[in-house]
Amino acid sequence: MRPRKEKRMSKNTGASDLRDRIIALERDLKLTQKLVNEDVKKLYKLILDTKTIGRYAMTTWKSFNLSDQALGAVMMALQKSLMEQSDIVPVLQGMDFVPTEDGLVVKNPPIVKFDADGMILHDETNTSTTD
Repeated sequence: MRPRKEKRMSKNTGASDLRDRIIALERDLKLTQKLVNEDVKKLYKLILDTKTIGRYAMTTWKSFNLSDQALGAVMMALQKSLMEQSDIVPVLQGMDFVPTEDGLVVKNPPIVKFDADGMILHDETNTSTTD
């Protein structure tokens, strides 16, 4: 008979341990659900705050001004297109603008080379980048 009592005690002890584990798991599950809900809310807010412009996504709208360098690059492109009597649009579309503290800077400004008589030597665009 004694072995049966020991088994009953161990069954009760086992049931108590199981109950404690279930309670702990339920508490962990509630905490996990709370954290997941908070993350989903943050993600949803980020999605709402994100504005898509063409193929670019910006989380904040910021305006930029042209730096003196970028303005000079645009003016050089205009001057070059006037002298060559060519379309300025492809040159402007090929410019890579990068934001800096001074404003937008052109990484690949157009290059116009002249000889001593003021004639254009080469029709090329600078493809190198400066960082």
